[in-house]
Order: sequence, then C-alpha cells, then structure tokens
Amino acid sequence: MIPIEDFLSRLQKVRKTGAKSWMACCPSHQDKNPSMTVSEGTDGRILAHCFSQQCGIDDITAAVGLEVKDLMPENLGFHRMKPLRMGVNPRDALFSVRDDMQSFLIWAKMVQRGEALTGVDTLEIARAIGRIQMAIELTGGEQ
Repeated sequence: MIPIEDFLSRLQKVRKTGAKSWMACCPSHQDKNPSMTVSEGTDGRILAHCFSQQCGIDDITAAVGLEVKDLMPENLGFHRMKPLRMGVNPRDALFSVRDDMQSFLIWAKMVQRGEALTGVDTLEIARAIGRIQMAIELTGGEQ
C-alpha cells in the first residue's frame, strides 16, 4: 500500500476538505475542475470517487500508474474486505456538482426567455441529473 500523500501527489488541483478528505481532478478523464473526492477509510484504504464521469477505480488507479491493490493495506485482502460506503462530505458533493447547478440556471433562463433547448442541451441535462442524483445518494440523501 502506498501512503495517501503519495496518491495525492499524483493528482491535480488537490484541495483538503476535511481531516481525511480531499477533492481533486479525476486523472482518468480530461477533468478541468476537481470532481473526484479522495478519503482515507477507517481500515486504512484509500477511497476515490469521480462525480463527473463516474470513472471506475481501476481507471483512476491506472491513470496514475497504480493498481487497486496499491490503495489497500497488505493485511486487507479482497476476500476480507467488507463493503464500505464512502463517507462523502456533503460539501464535497455540492462542490462537485456546482458546474451542473450553474448550467441548470442557464438552461432555466433560456426556457424563461422562450428559447428552445438543443439536443446537446438535453443530453447534458440528463448527464447532470445523473451526477446530482449520485451526489445525493453518496451523502445519504434520498432521490
């Protein structure tokens, strides 16, 4: 297992958001704004979740030259892992979907003015809804 500091050093735009939590750009897609939360589990695991593209942990670790096993203590094998719900800080979740919220304001103003939404707008709205629903779910809220 690598120290969490080593994992964080491989990421861009890292910002500490709590005692053991950070936001950073997801390395597995062309992230311009931090959309990935990183935290340290109570069992020592390094946890990462991409809100923007829902990138898998395999893709995230590969993008920084690691394997999933590098994020877990040696004494915690896959067969001994308990399901672990990532404790997402609600502030991090809100931060990760702020661009979506700004986009919704733009779309709402367009509709108020009587402007038609394009097919691309409709597709982006669906994606934004998915990201916001995921943020709600990860923070223990109901959809």
